[in-house]
Amino acid sequence: IQLMEVAQGIIVMQDAKTVNRKTLGLIKKWFADYLTWLTTHPYGKDEMNAENNHGTCWTMQVASFARLPDNKALLEFCSNRYKTVLLPTQMIADGSFPRETKRTKPYGYSLFNLDAMAILCQILSDEKEDLWTFQLSDGRSIKKGIEYLYPFVVEKSLWPFQKDVMYWDDWPV
Repeated sequence: IQLMEVAQGIIVMQDAKTVNRKTLGLIKKWFADYLTWLTTHPYGKDEMNAENNHGTCWTMQVASFARLPDNKALLEFCSNRYKTVLLPTQMIADGSFPRETKRTKPYGYSLFNLDAMAILCQILSDEKEDLWTFQLSDGRSIKKGIEYLYPFVVEKSLWPFQKDVMYWDDWPV
């Protein structure tokens, strides 16, 4: 996930006059090669198909890395995956994430998954499509997820699920 910061930083800096074009080309090639690995290797495919925050984070990383070499096909794939797989299978009508709330760290994983989905909305939204306003026919959306979790960020003691087995006292960050 931390490699996303590198990719996004390079996107911001790539047009600077001081950027070495050869080095920039090599970096873009490295990310393009890494995208190939993420999308073809069994480890990458397993993460893509994970039905919890792992699948969301795979999509978030691929979207971030695909922006650097401007891989429009992968960006569209990630956008469609958010709309047709992640949101419909991970969020329920109230905005919660049952696959996260059943885990040993339900609070932290719920926040983490929502954060990853928000990053997807930020990375993938453009003049053609705004994932911040996208919603399923039943109203599930990033807004619904934020509305659900916000009261528990303000007052964690209201959290209706078990406390996280680790770091409960440290949340939210």
